[in-house]
Amino acid sequence: MWGARSTWCRIGIVVAAAAAAAGVVALIVLLVHAQSSTTNNAEYPQNAVNSQVNKRMIGYYAQTIGSPTNCSLGATALQPDTVPANLYTHLVYGFSPPISTTTWQLEQPHENEAARYVAFNALKAKNPNLKTMLSVGGDLPSTAPMSSMASDPGRRAIFVNSTMRFIRKYGFDGIDIDWEFPTEVARGGSPNDNNNFVALVADLRQAIEMEAVPKNSSKLLLSCIVPGGPFWGKYYNISDVISHLDWVNILGYNVLGTWMNQTEYIGHMCSAPLQNPLDRAGDSVANAIQYFVGQGKAGGADASKFNLGVSFWGIAYTLASPIAPGATSPGMNAPAFNGVQAPAKTGQCTHQPGYLAYFESQAIMQKNNLTGTLDPVSQCKYFTYDTNQWVAFEDGATLSAKIDYAMSMGIPGVSIWGLDADIPKTHTLSAAVNAHLFGH
Repeated sequence: MWGARSTWCRIGIVVAAAAAAAGVVALIVLLVHAQSSTTNNAEYPQNAVNSQVNKRMIGYYAQTIGSPTNCSLGATALQPDTVPANLYTHLVYGFSPPISTTTWQLEQPHENEAARYVAFNALKAKNPNLKTMLSVGGDLPSTAPMSSMASDPGRRAIFVNSTMRFIRKYGFDGIDIDWEFPTEVARGGSPNDNNNFVALVADLRQAIEMEAVPKNSSKLLLSCIVPGGPFWGKYYNISDVISHLDWVNILGYNVLGTWMNQTEYIGHMCSAPLQNPLDRAGDSVANAIQYFVGQGKAGGADASKFNLGVSFWGIAYTLASPIAPGATSPGMNAPAFNGVQAPAKTGQCTHQPGYLAYFESQAIMQKNNLTGTLDPVSQCKYFTYDTNQWVAFEDGATLSAKIDYAMSMGIPGVSIWGLDADIPKTHTLSAAVNAHLFGH
């Protein structure tokens, strides 16, 4: 997942399934990284979500901030017991230990990590309706082991059965598969990865359905993650995978970013444009949603099998020239520094080039007496500071606009990357998303 983790956009799919034999654990596969598109006067389709029945609010827990040094903003590594479990229907732990290329099982967690599993799953005592999942995979180093494992039926069987045991042992309720960049040979993949991915998910589903579910437990969930939009969607046979999953998280963020060649104006380069002001094909949340919902229908599934992925991280650039004092649209249509690869100054606490946690962007605005400017087309807010630092971020209003578009397309759920990027203690964005999603 991008935004303080890697340069990749995600879409998550969660699939409920029963695992193979007793003691075997099910897998949750997060599959789609999606984008949504909307403007203030957009006409929405007629299949909007009106019921509370299948609404999902999924949060990804990962200690992306680590242990900040010289941080005066009160941010520390987010501990499981401080996660706002009451605001979520599902929480996903990111990430599992890596896949061993000798045993084809997940490596055993170190002692501290195992203790965090226990604390994380103890959140269900605070919210009896909460379901927890473990995300398997993650950043680029996981691509080659995942590809090798999925390519061989025997290796897949070992992985499936051992992973289900792992999930049950530590008290999770499902498995989320985050296989980034399948078929990308340069990143350790194979041309057959997309077909092998289908086989892996099918094996997981079969194991979940065959599992003798332990007493006081429920059938495991299964989901998967894929990047958003037609360009990334080609790596995943969504129409063949969707029937094996509970739902798909379309990750509608990191659609654009500092890793791109900045030959176009930086002012439109927010991470998650609902609609792309420059009409770049595929580079919007709306286009991603439309693409993956269409792929789902081709596989016999409706839009209720998807969630829209959003991020609490903002994106930041260094501009080529200082902003003129008193500019009415500061930084809009301004070229990036040297026109290429222009991440801004790192955050005071997170130290992630090109990214700022929500709590960091808000602290900068407060310190400099700034207010964010809304771009009505992309539904992102932005500001500039120190004359050449340009920051785009989400707040409750922009997230609500994207959620509204997703719901208008029949998508009932939201998946959130970066719980630790929210404002500590108040959990401002989590509360805003919850109020908007379940207030409908």
